[in-house]
Amino acid sequence: MNNFLLVFAGLLVIPFISRSQLQEFEIKEVNLIDQINQLNKTASEVYDSVPEMSFKLANMAMNLAREQNFDAGVAEAHLNLGNYYKLKLLQSKRLDNYSSALAIFKNLNDTTNLALTYKLIGSVYASEGLIDKMLDNLNESIALYSQQNDSDGIYSCYLEMGNGYYWAKDYSNSTKYYLLSLSSLEGVNDSQNRLAGIFNNLGVNHLEQGNYSKALDYFRQSYSIYYGTNNLRRLTANYYNSARALIGMAEYDSAMTFAIKSHELSLNLKIDAALVESTQLLAELFEEARNYQEAYKYQKMHSQLVDSIRNVETARVIDNYASALEIEEAKLLIEVARKEHLITKIYRNLAAVGFFLVVLFSITGFLIWRGRHHKKMANFDAQKKLVEAEVENLSLRKKLINDELEFKNREVTVYSMKAVQKNTFLKEIRTIVDQIVEENQQETPNLRKLLNLIDSNSTTDKGWDEFKKSFEKVHQDFFSRIKEKHPDVTSKELEHCALIKLNRNLKETASVMGITSESVKMARHRLKKKLNLGPEESLVDYLIKF
Repeated sequence: MNNFLLVFAGLLVIPFISRSQLQEFEIKEVNLIDQINQLNKTASEVYDSVPEMSFKLANMAMNLAREQNFDAGVAEAHLNLGNYYKLKLLQSKRLDNYSSALAIFKNLNDTTNLALTYKLIGSVYASEGLIDKMLDNLNESIALYSQQNDSDGIYSCYLEMGNGYYWAKDYSNSTKYYLLSLSSLEGVNDSQNRLAGIFNNLGVNHLEQGNYSKALDYFRQSYSIYYGTNNLRRLTANYYNSARALIGMAEYDSAMTFAIKSHELSLNLKIDAALVESTQLLAELFEEARNYQEAYKYQKMHSQLVDSIRNVETARVIDNYASALEIEEAKLLIEVARKEHLITKIYRNLAAVGFFLVVLFSITGFLIWRGRHHKKMANFDAQKKLVEAEVENLSLRKKLINDELEFKNREVTVYSMKAVQKNTFLKEIRTIVDQIVEENQQETPNLRKLLNLIDSNSTTDKGWDEFKKSFEKVHQDFFSRIKEKHPDVTSKELEHCALIKLNRNLKETASVMGITSESVKMARHRLKKKLNLGPEESLVDYLIKF
């Protein structure tokens, strides 16, 4: 009897719920999937420029996708999180997220995304020098791309293999796979510039082996293409690499010409990263030519550029993140308000029907009242969850403020490091000038002027001690613990360890230490061996947790 009354009550309720309200419910469900896809798309687009925003959007997409049992959305969120951890140099977390995405795409039989994910996993192993695992994953990717006739994907896999062997210093196999990528360029978008890119990689390969003449030949081939396509941004790097090859051939005058070209073009195009590299190279070349005044000028310009880039980038990231956060919060509040309004309208209709049924059928009215009571409790639970979400949001804001304070402490440490670098450079110049005075047994006015200039721009010899003191305010006893466990670590390597602890990326580390990104990678490889870390262990994870 009770079941009959429930069915009867339901039939009476249906006419009071409009068709437009039912359609609105269906549209909301569809739009939720669209929102998940949009969150993942935005996270993918901004991960390189605003990584923290990308991280938050990917987590939001993952939580919503799990609630909706939307596996494809969960997998896409894992890919975005993996890309975020790539920027943070957290390889183990990067690999975990890519592997999770791979498992889901396998269940979905999504061969397009499977090919992409195998390639991303292969790139992780390539950067770690784990050649066998790199080849396993990249060959799986190539097989899937071949089934799809995707020349672009095949090209990128061979290129990644070449990069992996390059980092492993197996230049023979590196060259082999660069040439394979060359042969797969047919049908690839922007093939001319990619061809030039391969020539550039082959040139760098020979540069690392000391085959400077062969490296220069490849750089000239890439120059012809970049010049023909008017790719000025790539030309700045081409001039820089050519200068390095000429330095290796001891052709310093020609190297100076190319370094100046790289600097002037970088200046015209306002490419800050290229300016940092060209000013450093020019400082080294003028020092080799014993033109110490010009060397000092470019070294000072290099330091100012590094500081300026850091300040601008920090302000931009903070502003973009704050604006994006406010926009996302506003969107979420609007969406919640819409859903609450829809629920309120439907609830009022149900209340009216309940009153009508109470008058006609007392028993049915009792059952409807009980149903309304359950709905009220559900609404109370929903309100409680909303309050808990607000509390969690306040906690997140507090954490962001604490993170900002920690960031400022780290900035103080980095600026102290720059003072150490500046003092060291000026001290070396002072030593050379003193030797010149001693050899000539007289001090000319120009030399006296140079010495005064060096003295006026020097700080105290306690720069390194000041850096250590500032650094250990944030990371107590870090240096002493490193030295205790690894007594063979040098002072320069301690400096490198500190920058890794501060989570500086390759470009930032290269700028602070005054070397190229390639030299930083080689230094990290040597440091990893000195710290007795195995092939599977991450140097960055080890020092951050130390």
